Amino acid sequence: MYVHALRDINISIKKGKFTMVVGNIGSGKSSLLNAIINEMVPAERSRVTVSGSIAYSTQKAWIMSKTLQENITFFSPYNEEKLKEAIHYACLENDMKILPKGLMTEIGEKGINISGGQKARISLARSLYADRDTLLLDDIISALDVHVA
Repeated sequence: MYVHALRDINISIKKGKFTMVVGNIGSGKSSLLNAIINEMVPAERSRVTVSGSIAYSTQKAWIMSKTLQENITFFSPYNEEKLKEAIHYACLENDMKILPKGLMTEIGEKGINISGGQKARISLARSLYADRDTLLLDDIISALDVHVA
């Protein structure tokens, strides 16, 4: 039986640097991110070391059946300025204008349906609001309109 594995990877990303991992479909980009967040069992004699905190947005954006605000703040203390910044940088301002109750609109299974692009923008806003040292974004822009991406 052949087991696919990431091999011979040695990566060091400097604080404050924007870094992209690119490659073909199935080349291991998501596996690398999963290894970084310890969601993948490392091979023998392998280790992953991360300094600081991480926010991670998966390829398949997900939402909770809660308000838009709760989906962004995700159980963190409310900070109005930080929330406004996250909404701005995730390009959610236009979405908020069309939602019946803006930030207080219930979304998800018990609320209104939203598009894949809206879910991706909410996921991005959640990562931005988390204010972590490192943001790991796994192909999050694939569901976004070109101008938003």
